[in-house]
Amino acid sequence: MPITRRINLVAALWIAFAAPAITRAQSPQSPKSPSRSQQQEQIESLHSELKQKEAQFLAVSDQDSAAYADFLAQRDTGICRLMPRETYDGRLMIRGGGAYYSFTARSSEYGNDTQLGLERGQFHSYLPGASYGYITDLGDLPIDNLSSEQGAISDLAALAAASAEPDARIEQRKAREGLGIGNRVYKNHADAVVNHTYVLRAVIYDRSDTLVAFRAVRQDDDGSLMLVWKIFNKFQTPHLIRADPH
Repeated sequence: MPITRRINLVAALWIAFAAPAITRAQSPQSPKSPSRSQQQEQIESLHSELKQKEAQFLAVSDQDSAAYADFLAQRDTGICRLMPRETYDGRLMIRGGGAYYSFTARSSEYGNDTQLGLERGQFHSYLPGASYGYITDLGDLPIDNLSSEQGAISDLAALAAASAEPDARIEQRKAREGLGIGNRVYKNHADAVVNHTYVLRAVIYDRSDTLVAFRAVRQDDDGSLMLVWKIFNKFQTPHLIRADPH
């Protein structure tokens, strides 16, 4: 199905349901006019169909899953699709338009566990509240070649999650401006490049603290990116000591 037809799926189904309803509204005495309960059933049916179509649209293809079957057989690995937020947020029913991902929850819906997003050609880890994320681009380094001794992974693993809110805000500022460790810089965003591998440390207070590597393996003509990923460490859940307001 061409991408333009997929994008307009919601509008097309709405027209299919609403047009007859408008016609019937002009003839309130029509014996064929459905009852309120029947209309509700029709809406629920369309809603269910839309969710099914959208899940298919956001799913990983069988070919991609097969191509990385050996990698995906390893522990703490996965594969996902990220949609470009500027195109799909608000056009799909899923919150965030499929432009976000949680490696810990294995979910593409934007929420409290979201660790990564895709927007305007960049990966980002813009986390809510005092939470923060650091990303670095390793270039065209196969994800299978990574180990816990790899420089970027050991660098991010060595960082202690901030506990006090003022310290967390400092980490947020560093993530925006860039944290230099050795000859590498870590930020909360990086250009999204196919066949590049990235490392991410995402500290989400009261939820998770995760160190993960991911690789952009393919881009579809709708702008979506296929990622394969591997979690290297799940640290102790961080809790924030908030500043005294008095």
